[in-house]
Amino acid sequence: DRKSRLGLARAFYAQEQWSAAIVVLEELQGQGAPEHEVLLYLSRALLKEGSFGKAMDTYEALLDRWPDRPDAELDEHFRIGG
Repeated sequence: DRKSRLGLARAFYAQEQWSAAIVVLEELQGQGAPEHEVLLYLSRALLKEGSFGKAMDTYEALLDRWPDRPDAELDEHFRIGG
């Protein structure tokens, strides 16, 4: 189920297994409307893996859907914040 898959993605992320986390998170993203946490972890993992463009696109999608829930670390990296 989605909750278990998200837990698995969090575990991969915590172990700095970026590629494994990305695979699980992208699966979750493709299974309907993703949660805020899915897009947040996906953007962070993509950034850490070096996929800057995909990370920025994912974070911008997050901000489009949840403009009131930015992430300070990603804002600073992408220089989006005000």
